[in-house]
Amino acid sequence: MFSKKPQEVAFRNQIDAALDADADYPELLKRRANVGTEIKNGEDELADLLGRVAATPDPKNEAAAIASGVASASGVIDRATYREEIQAVNSRLVVLRDAAGQIDTQIRDRKNEIGKGIYETGIREEQLAAAEKTVDFLLDMGALRVEEHRRLMEVQTAGINVLAMPRIAIRVITAAFVDEYFRNQLQPIGYKLSDAQAARLAGLKQAEARGA
Repeated sequence: MFSKKPQEVAFRNQIDAALDADADYPELLKRRANVGTEIKNGEDELADLLGRVAATPDPKNEAAAIASGVASASGVIDRATYREEIQAVNSRLVVLRDAAGQIDTQIRDRKNEIGKGIYETGIREEQLAAAEKTVDFLLDMGALRVEEHRRLMEVQTAGINVLAMPRIAIRVITAAFVDEYFRNQLQPIGYKLSDAQAARLAGLKQAEARGA
């Protein structure tokens, strides 16, 4: 129903071009890259500190470490100092990762907003044409349901049980169904019923009111 026009096939390229030209999106990417760099630096620093802690002898073994040449006789930074530094780096990483997540959300939302706009602009005309066909189809189904019901009632009036008889019409396609579908699905995209469709819908309501 929806044809593949050149602009639809190149949808990704359209989005990329729009994002490049957007006033906010490139800045968001730059900000995210900067935060990502800071996170990487913090993770490298954390790994280095954890390595130092692992290589730092426990205070009770410091004398043996100095005697064996593992530690310097001029003094060893104790583990408590490293732990304080590790805690500070971890706290900073928590903040940076939270900021990165918030920026990622902004990037995703901006991309979705731009993509949605391009999509709607690109296919709105086709959507309206498809909506017209859909309404005509639903009205046809509603009319078929009314007519089938009328014929079955004729059969029932003749004393025949119609409950087990197969039905062709879709029972849920009533005037109320068509009206609700129109209001909820089609009006939001700007579709309006044609005069002919409005008349058919009114006729369907009248037929149902008569007991069909």
